[in-house]
Parts: sequence; C-alpha cells; structure tokens
Amino acid sequence: MAKAYDRVHWDSLFQVLVGFGFSNQFCNLVKECEILSRLLRKQFEDGCIGKFYHPLGTPLILHLLYADDILMFLNGENRSLRQLCSTLSCYERRSWQCISREKFAIFGSPTISSARKRSLVRLTGFAKGNFLVMYLGVPLVRGQLKAGHFDQLIVKIRANVAGWKAKLFSQGGRLIFLNHVLSSMASHLMAVLEVPQIVLKKINSILSTFFWGEHNGKAKIK
Repeated sequence: MAKAYDRVHWDSLFQVLVGFGFSNQFCNLVKECEILSRLLRKQFEDGCIGKFYHPLGTPLILHLLYADDILMFLNGENRSLRQLCSTLSCYERRSWQCISREKFAIFGSPTISSARKRSLVRLTGFAKGNFLVMYLGVPLVRGQLKAGHFDQLIVKIRANVAGWKAKLFSQGGRLIFLNHVLSSMASHLMAVLEVPQIVLKKINSILSTFFWGEHNGKAKIK
C-alpha cells in the first residue's frame, strides 16, 4: 500500500482496536494523543508556530510523542511560543486533560543570550532546560557525544549484573541472560547513536566478566 499510514482513517482504526478487545478507556487515551498531534501539526502547517529548521539533509521534525512524553521543535519567536501555549490550552479544553506545565522545559540554541532565555521562561512559565537530558533512555546533548554521556548506561548495566549472581547460572543460562537482557540495554542506544569505542569496550568488559565469572574479585582469564 502506498503511504498506508497517511491514509488510515482514525474511526476505522478505533473500530479495529475495539474489535481486538481494547477497552474504551484505552481507545480514548489514543484519541487524546491524536488530538494533540493534529492540533500541533495544523499550527505548524499554517505558520502560526514557526518551525525549527534542522541541518541540511535531515528530516524536518515538528514533534515527537511517546506515551506522556513529548518533544516539540520550534523557533524562539514570542509569537510561536504564545501560540504553543494557546494550543496546549486548547488541547486541555478539548480532552479534559491537564497539562503539567511545571514539567515543561525550554532548551534554547547556544546563540540565544541568557537575557533572551529568561524572557522566554517568563513568557511561557516553563522551566529552563539544561543538557544533558534523557528522552526514552537516549541522551540528548549539544554538540558531539562523549563517553561521559553514557555513564548512566554503564551504571545501569553494572547494577543489573550485580543483581544476579553469575555462579547461580550455568554457562548456558548466563549466555541467555546476556543475549536477552544485558545486551538489549546497549542495543537500543547503538541502533540510534554512534557510540564511542571506549564505551563499547567498557560494556564488552562488563558482559565478558559476567559470562566468564570472577576469581578473588578479578575477571577470570579466558
């Protein structure tokens, strides 16, 4: 089918969900997400909210929405931000949902002055965001990714390894645990980011030690 997603009729989609046994509560939640996406897309397409243009050759992204997390990309004009606030208020009226404005944060370009950033915070009532920030487990940074940006991933893998005693597993059991649990934690990031080699070496070292075991606190010689 040609561009099947663009041709899906929402009413038809909800009928399919009901047919598969999804509750009305779940369907209503999907409808609320769809309302917000449509409202934002229309404001961008009509030019009411100015677009944030990305580097040449990259796709233009207006917003990313997953569950109750959303990232919006727009320019820093007062008019755009006022219209964004108005759109969020419109969504609240239509959906009877309450936007957690205290959880919103503005991440500005490095070319924007501190005074201008403070002005935008006052205008919207949002907090001033600072990089590094995590979105769906992926580090979002300004500039090039560095090894230090993956410290949280390393700590998480070590914590998972520490929670399981390798001696309680057979070698086959350890291999299954590596393939289906520990390795998948890193695979998610490696699928979307260019992970520095030093980080990959650290991860391999942790997984290798878990697989082969330790002796007197040191990794066994393979």
